[in-house]
Amino acid sequence: MQESLEEKSYLFQMLLDNVPVVIFKTNKDGVFTRSVGLGLKVFGVKDNESVGKSIFELYPIAGEIMRRALAGESLKFVADVEIQGKMIFLDVTLCPDPSDVGGVIGFFWILPDKIMSRKNRERQVRFLAQKTRS
Repeated sequence: MQESLEEKSYLFQMLLDNVPVVIFKTNKDGVFTRSVGLGLKVFGVKDNESVGKSIFELYPIAGEIMRRALAGESLKFVADVEIQGKMIFLDVTLCPDPSDVGGVIGFFWILPDKIMSRKNRERQVRFLAQKTRS
């Protein structure tokens, strides 16, 4: 039995609304064109609030990663970023958005809520200790 596009869209929206995941879409210049998902709470933003902003300003490490993905390669990596004064680890999958005529026109950034709690606790302790010394 083949699902209709409407059924697939509904299922996708249910996942975004109920599972702590984030999906960002950026163009190849690093400008957010979409940001959705329950997991956006971690970032302190709402759906599509980041649209029009540059990922490079928010997460400078993104440039190097995007350069590797421009060749069409999907990447999985762990990124440690500071969000609202807390240092956290994010499990990220970066998938190129291919053009119909070849090349890459943008990227999908998928961040499941697999923030590695043990690593985060250890990193947070070190981060706070460092801030206390400063």
